[in-house]
Amino acid sequence: MPIAATSPRPGIYIDGVLHASLSQDLLGFTIEDAVSSPARCLARFANVGGNGNQASGYKYFALDDFDFGRLLTVWQGVPPATLVRLFEGRIVLIEGVYAAAGAPEVLVQAEDRLWDLRVTRRTRVFEHMSDADMIQSVAADHGLQASIHLNGSQSTHAHTAQLHQSDYAFLFDRVTAAGAQMWIEQNTLMVTDAAQPGDPAEVVYGDGLVHFRVRADVRRQATVSGVTGWDVYGKQAIGVSASDDDLPSTDMDASSGGRTLEAAFGHKCHAIVDAVPASEDEAASLAVAYHRQQSAEFIIGHGVAVGAPALRAGRAIDLQGLGPLFSGGYHITRVRHLFDPEHGLRAEFDVRRARLGATVHDSKPRETAHANRDPRRAEDSGSRHREASKSPRRGTGRRTKGA
Repeated sequence: MPIAATSPRPGIYIDGVLHASLSQDLLGFTIEDAVSSPARCLARFANVGGNGNQASGYKYFALDDFDFGRLLTVWQGVPPATLVRLFEGRIVLIEGVYAAAGAPEVLVQAEDRLWDLRVTRRTRVFEHMSDADMIQSVAADHGLQASIHLNGSQSTHAHTAQLHQSDYAFLFDRVTAAGAQMWIEQNTLMVTDAAQPGDPAEVVYGDGLVHFRVRADVRRQATVSGVTGWDVYGKQAIGVSASDDDLPSTDMDASSGGRTLEAAFGHKCHAIVDAVPASEDEAASLAVAYHRQQSAEFIIGHGVAVGAPALRAGRAIDLQGLGPLFSGGYHITRVRHLFDPEHGLRAEFDVRRARLGATVHDSKPRETAHANRDPRRAEDSGSRHREASKSPRRGTGRRTKGA
């Protein structure tokens, strides 16, 4: 069933200036926005009717309105109260479409600043730098500010090589090794191992949330994640592990993936043998990052919403009306904003979280009909799991034999 177009048409801006003709001729767009991936917008425009500068009969082929490298911005809403920036990036593709039936169209694709990093390839070595230091250095190479928030332990790497890699691929490796995600906010590279702070967007099933499918899956969870290696300076084996005690405090309770797995199936260990850490500190950072990454995908979901232009990859969302098992806060990992005149603006999105049961986002505490039982109060079951996986230092991992 088509979704009614109740929102105003999106506004198309080129180099910061509203182009009313582009906004009027807009036939649709798809905006892809995912963590640790370049955001892109593919927009379709009717291309009928020449202007005073051309006699070809095609409106947009003189490149007066848009051209390669120009900044394309898509805004949605009514200024100033509800105006939201859906996308901003530079034009990298122009395509003509001449259908057998139907009017000619022109397609324009733009990508955000991560595209600059993807087309820059080099070989170099970083010495005695942490992942955060290397991320900061790569961002500076492209004139980007860097906002880095990493809660896990950070070790210093003696030598890290970028061998004929694009800056984007190298940056992706460093961000992944830190158990984090990245995205672009205008001219700032955002790197964090948690959802972006701030009030989450609230979407309710039956009122904005049109469709949602979610599952809790213990098959990729572990009670302990172990990293092994060889200390080349100390000439000894390395064995370090991380457990649910190394998760962020908001995810560390009896309903986390590792403790849910242990309660149902017993102790399960994931051994990472191909990470090649050079020191115990580096192995500890890798173990914590890997365990946090796996735990964060305990609950994954996919939904469709209308009237939610503020949804962004990397931000928090509060989903309500799903019952006590799945209502609450999630972390958005991917959003596709779709527009066409028939269906209006809608968003398809992917989310994840590390805990089972209704949750309320910390930055916006409130009572809900679905949050009448706090899973952290399950003292009988939770205390047993805490004792079984307790580690002496949070965020540093712990030495194990044969991890």
